[in-house]
Amino acid sequence: MIPKALLEKAKWLEIKSRIMSEEARASSQKSLFKGQGLEFSEHRTYVPGDDARAIDWKVSARLKEPVVKLFEEERERTILVFVDLGPSMDFGSRKRLKSELAKELGFVISAAASFGGDKFTLATFGTLASRKIPIRKGTAQLRQVAEILFGSGVSETHTSGQPKELSRVLDEILKGYPRRSEIFVISDFQGTSWEQSFVRLSYKHQIMPVVIEDPLENSLDAWVDASIRVRGPLSGSHGVVDPTQYAFRKWFKSWVDEKTQFRKQVFRKAGASPLYLSTKDDYWRALKHYLMTGVAHS
Repeated sequence: MIPKALLEKAKWLEIKSRIMSEEARASSQKSLFKGQGLEFSEHRTYVPGDDARAIDWKVSARLKEPVVKLFEEERERTILVFVDLGPSMDFGSRKRLKSELAKELGFVISAAASFGGDKFTLATFGTLASRKIPIRKGTAQLRQVAEILFGSGVSETHTSGQPKELSRVLDEILKGYPRRSEIFVISDFQGTSWEQSFVRLSYKHQIMPVVIEDPLENSLDAWVDASIRVRGPLSGSHGVVDPTQYAFRKWFKSWVDEKTQFRKQVFRKAGASPLYLSTKDDYWRALKHYLMTGVAHS
């Protein structure tokens, strides 16, 4: 059963998601989602302004001129939502934990798929109790999503024997979902081991990375001027840091720069447009724009 407070939150999120979907239909867009569920239609000559990712290089080489692939919407869309609930997501210094924000986003995206008549699934990963549901459509499916994210789960969920890292999850998606789909990966994208898996998956599916961050992870300006006791989410080791020390500030800046640059390079290589969301911000407008256009606000 879902606790009453969380049930009320789920209902509120459902209402907001329905409003977003209705606004999408009012703007003549069949679904809130943009760019997924496409099938090949025909080729045409490339013109300035076309997306370079749509160029068919093999055909272009044969014809000795650049041509692009044209796609049309499939009658049925498939939305896959994967929510990272691993140790590094159990952190937050503002309105909510990163994991709480990830759960809200997972529910909202699933609700938007449900109201748009799309088939969808949701899975969590990173914990011993990772869960998933089959690909279906309808409000009953959405209730299962609410149970997984805000309650104790349902009978159709599956518990893994050990926590799955992002790279393993991406590899399993590639093997388990042969039909081209739009895949939302909601995570803080820590580490570097997921690069190759992410790029490989982008060859077959459209990936929509939603990057969850907290102010304390990117700027020392958000830290207080005092020593802070910390615990490594992966190692479990404890320590004390002083954000005023020069050595620590130098290391921290280097870590943030390397992490940021690495993610940008991977997303660029995969042709993916990421949405960055913080635990301190309201995400409704940014998420709606992202779902309807496929790109984040500049």
